[in-house]
Formats: sequence, structure tokens, C-alpha cells
Amino acid sequence: HHLLHYMYHLYCLVQHLELMAVIAQEWIKVISILYWLHRVVSGVLRLSHGGDDGLCWLPDGQRILALVSGGGEVRATIFDLPTGAALPVTSGEMTIAAFSIDHAGARMAALVRAPLNPGDLYCYDLTGELPAAPQRLTAINDDWLGAVELSTPEKFQFERDGITVDAWILPPV
Repeated sequence: HHLLHYMYHLYCLVQHLELMAVIAQEWIKVISILYWLHRVVSGVLRLSHGGDDGLCWLPDGQRILALVSGGGEVRATIFDLPTGAALPVTSGEMTIAAFSIDHAGARMAALVRAPLNPGDLYCYDLTGELPAAPQRLTAINDDWLGAVELSTPEKFQFERDGITVDAWILPPV
């Protein structure tokens, strides 16, 4: 009889421990989210990233940096909210695949892809004249680019039913 009684209490204890483990896992998730939010709000962690929906408030609270797509290119652009001006940060035949802004809002690091380069990191000074001159930070594809011959894309446009479409041909090398 005592053995059954102890087994029952052991069973109940195990059930409580399993429930406590589930609750602890959920609390760890909540605490992790709260810690992440604290880091965002306190400025330790910045939420600035690239992509079609990549928007980043600049520290002055008056400007937003965003990626703008057009003509087969994706460029970084600063939108000045008081004036409504759109100030291009980047120029040329390129696509900004991702970006990040420093805490002061003075520099932008960007993963830049171009027709003859699959991607490198560049830095742009946001405090000077725009569009900014890129400073190349990496050359990770140089060895590969030296060993292959790439076709230079030839851009053209055509129009149909009032819609203009950008297109490219890659001629043989």
C-alpha cells in the first residue's frame, strides 16, 4: 500500500516537473523577446536591413533611408520628410541587396551587386554630397572573376499597351 502511495506521488511529481519545464521554456521565450526589444529600444541593436521593404529611420528623425527599385536597379535613397526630397545615395548600374546604417547615421554599409560582379561590400558616407562615392571594403570575388569571362548584359526596353518593360540580353562571350 505504501509503495503504491509513493509511486502515485512520484507520478504526480513527474507530471508537475514536466509542466514546469514547459512553463520554463515559454518564459525563456518571453524573456528572450523582452531582452531583444530592450536592446532595440535602447539603441544597442539596430533594426536596419535591406530588401524591398528595408526602411531605416536616420537618427535625426527627419529622414528615412530606403531601397528604391527602377529600371532593373535597386538604389539606396534618402527621403527628407520635411521637404519631400528624394536624395539618391547610390548611382550607377547596381543592385543594393542589403544595407546597414551606423548608429550616428553617418555611414551605410551595403552589399552591392553589379552586372559583372556578383557582390562586394561597400561603404557610403551619408554626411557629404549625394550620391556618395562608394568605398569598396571587400574583393571576395576577384579570384573567381579573374578566372571566368562574363557576358556584359545589354539593356533594352520595349513598350506594349502603354507599359514599358526593361529587359536584358546576355550575348555569348
